[in-house]
Amino acid sequence: MNAPVIKPAMDQPHGLWSLWDMLRVHAEWFVSVRRYVERQNKTLAGRPHEEQLAQHEKIALKSNFEQIQSHCDTYGLPDSAENARYIAFFAHTTTVGKCLADIEKFDYALETELSKIIFFSVSGDDASLFQVEKPFGDRVYDAFPSTRLDVTEAAKCFALDRSTACVFHCMRVLESALRILAKDVKVVFDIQTWQTVIEQIENAIRAEGKALPSGTTKTERLHRLSEAAKEFVYFKDGWRNHVSHNRSPYDPAQAASAFNHTKDFMRSLSQWLKE
Repeated sequence: MNAPVIKPAMDQPHGLWSLWDMLRVHAEWFVSVRRYVERQNKTLAGRPHEEQLAQHEKIALKSNFEQIQSHCDTYGLPDSAENARYIAFFAHTTTVGKCLADIEKFDYALETELSKIIFFSVSGDDASLFQVEKPFGDRVYDAFPSTRLDVTEAAKCFALDRSTACVFHCMRVLESALRILAKDVKVVFDIQTWQTVIEQIENAIRAEGKALPSGTTKTERLHRLSEAAKEFVYFKDGWRNHVSHNRSPYDPAQAASAFNHTKDFMRSLSQWLKE
């Protein structure tokens, strides 16, 4: 996006990103509305207040404020939406004076409601990361459907500098991947700890090594499984245990490391493992 994304600064639980998405707005929309209001005031100023608007003015007024009402509803601005609805509904009968008064009421309602919301901006690369549908790429998205929500949440938290939350969602992505890997070697991952299930996976890998016939296929599979198991140990010791047991918060650099390592690992995993 060319324009920065403006979002209300709310401390939302990780499961409410749909609400954040609903409230996402662009700064230029608010600017364009205020400019439109100013143009209307300038156009109508000096004309007799009892004068009826011309037909084309009524049509434009109705259309514009219907759109404004819709946006205000979407952005959670009920008073502004109601004032916009009123203007649109009575556009066919309004006079210059009534129109000026109604637009002034709308403008006041909009300014009042916006003053009660704290906004912050997400721009540049962060805005792109916040909005991207597939932060880890098409292959991961297709291979591991169960990770899609947490991959997206990790990217959003990273873009918003919610570092600990970003690491938390990365660990949820990896836990889903660990469950898929366990299933691939016929290990049931239910309520075990990561340490226990990794040990069970490693035992299953050794068992496969004894049972599979020699050859390139066996060598490649055992190598991939063994490397994956080692990576899960790395993630467990490096991040998962700390974030799960509330041992310490994470700063942006640590979140970047966790996010990028998780992304690279999941991309590598998706080349040979599927859900």
